Amino acid sequence: MSADDLQLRVVPSTLTEADLPGSNTADLSYTQRRPYEATRQRLDRALQAVREAPFAPQHGETPEAYRRRLLGNLATHTVTHRRLDTRSITADSIDRFEMRIAAEALDSPRRMGTLAPIHSRDRAGRECTEFVGDVGAWLNDFKAPAIVSPPCINGVPQQIPVIPFAGAGR
Repeated sequence: MSADDLQLRVVPSTLTEADLPGSNTADLSYTQRRPYEATRQRLDRALQAVREAPFAPQHGETPEAYRRRLLGNLATHTVTHRRLDTRSITADSIDRFEMRIAAEALDSPRRMGTLAPIHSRDRAGRECTEFVGDVGAWLNDFKAPAIVSPPCINGVPQQIPVIPFAGAGR
């Protein structure tokens, strides 16, 4: 018995139902949508990190073509795969390219010195926000310059003796 037989209510926050205009997912049954959603689920964190808003699968687009299109969008945000033509990737090596491209795209906010929010939902349906990128993007505002002062005993500055280090094993 499939989900179509049960006539389950479609949750509007699913990955392909809440996409930008141009989606044709209403034409697809639950079982036809699953390969597209699996691809989107694997690449969703990286897409959010680079603030890329992909469209849903287009009419007549295969799951493999959709995967290559999303990888092409992510590849522009990487250093090593910036000019990659995703059509030239063989079917055997696309999994390795996907992992590398997604990892570099997740690292993109750190290279740019910013933080990027990644929104997800936990099992209870609560929205969780995780930030990836450079912690210094927000933490530097709260850092103060280091203050160097000698230790004081009863208000009198003291000088600490320096013991030279002879090195290990001597």
